[in-house]
Parts: sequence; C-alpha cells; structure tokens
Amino acid sequence: MTFSLRKEVAMGKSYSMDFKTKPFKHQRAVFMKAKDKNEYALFWQMGLGKTKTIIDLIRYKFYKHGLGNVLIVCPKIVTYTWLEQIAIHSYMEDMAIILKGKEQRRFEDLYNPFKNIFIINYEGLLVMEHELLQKEWMIIVADEGHRIKNHKSLRGKIICNISAKTPIKYMATGTPMLKNYMDFFNEFKFLDNGQTFGNSFSSYKRKYFTNLNAEWKDKESYFPKWEVDKYMLDDLHSKIFKKADRRLKKDCLDLPDETQEIIYVKMSKEQNKVYKELRDELIHWVDDNEAVTVMNALTKTLRLAQVTSGFIKTTEGREVSFKTNPKIDALGELLEDLVEENKVVISAAFIHDIKLIGETFKKYNPAFVYGKSDHQKEKKKFVEDEACRILIAHPHSLIGINDLVVSNYIIYFSNNNSYEDRHQSRERINRPGQKKNCTYIDIVAGPVDKLIIENLDGKEDMSKNILDQIRAGDI
Repeated sequence: MTFSLRKEVAMGKSYSMDFKTKPFKHQRAVFMKAKDKNEYALFWQMGLGKTKTIIDLIRYKFYKHGLGNVLIVCPKIVTYTWLEQIAIHSYMEDMAIILKGKEQRRFEDLYNPFKNIFIINYEGLLVMEHELLQKEWMIIVADEGHRIKNHKSLRGKIICNISAKTPIKYMATGTPMLKNYMDFFNEFKFLDNGQTFGNSFSSYKRKYFTNLNAEWKDKESYFPKWEVDKYMLDDLHSKIFKKADRRLKKDCLDLPDETQEIIYVKMSKEQNKVYKELRDELIHWVDDNEAVTVMNALTKTLRLAQVTSGFIKTTEGREVSFKTNPKIDALGELLEDLVEENKVVISAAFIHDIKLIGETFKKYNPAFVYGKSDHQKEKKKFVEDEACRILIAHPHSLIGINDLVVSNYIIYFSNNNSYEDRHQSRERINRPGQKKNCTYIDIVAGPVDKLIIENLDGKEDMSKNILDQIRAGDI
C-alpha cells in the first residue's frame, strides 16, 4: 500500500521524525532550529541540500497545521528538479504541480483541488500576478532568492506582495550573500514584511551604509559610492542570523568530498517529437533484428542524446539545431550563479555542443580542450587568466589535462558512453591541492540522459546493458 501524506494529515496523525531520506547532520540541525519558525532563510553553498531541507520543513508544517497551499517560486531550470526532489524526499509527489504552459492551462492547474504544492518560475509571476494574489497561501518559498534582491524590479515587488499575505516564508540561495549588504533589504522584506529592516530602502541605506564620495557631492563628475558602515556590521549580522543560516561546504564535516546534482529540464515540443520517433524506431529495430550489435545500438542511442542536447544529424550528415534548447538555457542560469565566485569546467560529448556553448557564453572568455586544440595552452589560460571563467571540454580530452584544481565544479552538458571518460574527467578537479569539496552537475533533458548517467555512475559502460534496456523501453 502506497504511503499518502495527504491521508496521514487528514487523519490527524502527528509528525514523525522518520525522514523519508536521511538528512546530513547540518540538515537535521537546521531543520530542528527552523521547524517552529515561520520565517527562515538558508544561505547555503550549492551542494548542501537546501531543497531537501525546505521540503522537510513543508512536510512538518503540514503535520503541525494541516494541509494548505504552498507556492514555490524558482528559476525555470529547476522547476522539474523541485518536482523530482519532492518525490525523492517526501510522500507529497501526488500533491505537487508545475504551473506552466498556456495561460488558460496555468489558471486551471492553479485551482486543481487535488494539488497543494504549486511550482512556478520567476517569469511566471508576471503572467499570473492577479491570480496568485487572489489565492490563499500557507507557505511561500523563494528559491535562489538573490533573484529578488532588486526592490525596484517587478518580480521583487510581486513576490513581496504575495508573501505579505502568507504566514510562512522560506528563502534559499546558493549564491554568497555577504558581499553586497544592499541585497538584504528586499530579501528580508519578502521574508518578514519589513520587520527586520523596515519598508523604506532609503532609510535602510542611510542607517547601515556610508557614501564614500559624499565630500565630492558638489562636483560635476560626482557619483555616490555606498559601502556598508563597519560599525553597523555587528547589528546587521545579529538581525540577519536570527532568521537565517549561513553554511559553507567546509563547515559540514559529514558531507562527502564529492557532491552530485541533477538539473532536470524538459525538451521542447520539436525535440520531443523527434526523440519519440527515433526511440520507437530504435526499439523496433532491436526487437526485429536478430543481427543487431551492441556497437550499432550504442551509435543509435547517442543520436537520442544528440536530440536532448539540441541538434540532430540528417541522413546527409548535416547537423541541424532545434529552435529552442532548454539545456543551453539551463546552463546559462547555472553559470550566472556560479562564475562570479568560481571557475567552471563544462564537459560536452559532442563537438556541436562545445562550439555552441563557446559561442553562446563567449562573454566568459572560455578556454577549449577538444580535438586538435592546444590542450596545455588552453589549460594555462583557464588556470592563470582571471577573465577566463569557463573551460569547455570533451570528456575524453580532459583525461590528458592535470591539475584543474582552480575549479571545483564540473557541469556535464552531455555524456558519452565511456565510464573511464566520466571517472577520469572528475579526477581533473578532485586532486591533491584541491581545497574545496567538488560538485558535479548533470543537465538531464530526456530518458536517455538519465539512463547514460545511471550506467556510468554504476561504474559500467553502457555496452553491458544497452540491448536489455532498449528492449525494456527504458530509453
């Protein structure tokens, strides 16, 4: 019999400390500190499991107060990740839905009587502002909350208007929060309706900041330069951390040296149509062809992986890109959050991907390691040139590159079938001299991506299982 949290709460069952998935020590400690508070922020470095902790808090609030409506606002790239994480860490998957698609569909889903947890991206706030304000919310979550730091932005104003009518508020972000103290004003306005820092930004600025250029105010070339007043730092920190927890990987001693994350995105309609056609052809081909070989099956499987990456090869050998590419969009959002503080290695299995990523993100002054590129020269650029924020590489080419410990992040845009390439590429950043925990992020857009990762992380090349997996329809 399937466990139902909805049924448990309806029956008046009390909360059980038996988490569905075991928390790390820092997750349990912060859960215990935050569970009976109605306003709390997790300023956690990426890879520390802030999503699970918030899911555990939502589950606790349901048991304590009864079922209510939850609005989770997050970047578009992690809407499906939230759905996956809710299924993994709770018994609430049947209660969750993403508000997406055409306007009419979004409105219908918003009033689905069988759903309590509604996930929407920040852009969706602008589309559904009126309807979201009309609905009664018990909990609102601002994931990657640094995206509402601008108190003048429309999204910042809308989410604060919704939160003002919502009793329980959570915020989470993996972006360092103690660099620009100006950002805290709107984030805490969301969190507690101005209880901490008031509702006037100018008053907040006058109280906590000093204009270093004030003496030049009458000069023609004058511009203000605001810096936090060092004498007010203790007061700022005291107020911030009454309702927030700041956590870095180095603080979490039970955390593994390596953390793996998966970002789930949905293929475009155009991609999905081509993917299904190729998948059905592949299944029929394997079923009907007694002479099928593993190598032929792997080659055809990689065609599916090309589709999820955003392109397809025609029978003439031309590469045709799809009009929209959710993986590229997801990568862009990840880099936006990471590159200011970190250099990032991006691994891509197809030359098409490497060139596309390089062209799309040339503002990060990329280095390239693939094919006949000068690997050592490009490595030196990545390591020594501060303006070079990303290294784009084929996973096999990474094997020959040592000591990339200047980075502790690898994003896998696409994968090939080789366990050795996957394993060895990780070793490029997790080597002697690495002073930080390493994070590996996979961007998954379709069943084939997930299947490849499961095989490789099971320490096997896909060749050992591929025919059985195709026949089972796992592709």
